[in-house]
Amino acid sequence: MKAFEPSSSTASRKKYGSFALSGTYNFTVLDNGVISAEYWRIVDVPDDLSWGLFYYSGAASVVGQTYQGAVFVTRDGQWPEDHHRPRIEAALDRAGIKMWELYSVDQDCCDDSKAPLDIEEMRPFDSLV
Repeated sequence: MKAFEPSSSTASRKKYGSFALSGTYNFTVLDNGVISAEYWRIVDVPDDLSWGLFYYSGAASVVGQTYQGAVFVTRDGQWPEDHHRPRIEAALDRAGIKMWELYSVDQDCCDDSKAPLDIEEMRPFDSLV
């Protein structure tokens, strides 16, 4: 996949692949000439899919950089009800992340009705793949 930043002509190429183990993924990203290899895994998602925790670790070996983190998501961007907290904290603990390391991303300024979430809306980008 090629992704173009709106204010840049620089392309990022991403190769996606999955391990044999379900719920784990390898991503290879070329960003401004630097290749990063990332490992992602699904840490926890409740049956109702109201939230999800994803762990990642990666390395850009040519520049000697390694990193790790987690992405916590919800359907509406709001924190889940309090009864989910013990499970969320346990999942974060399994990922080696502490609750205090999380920070919120406020997307209230964004018009989510214009987000290209439908697969048919993504067809104009097929030529970039």
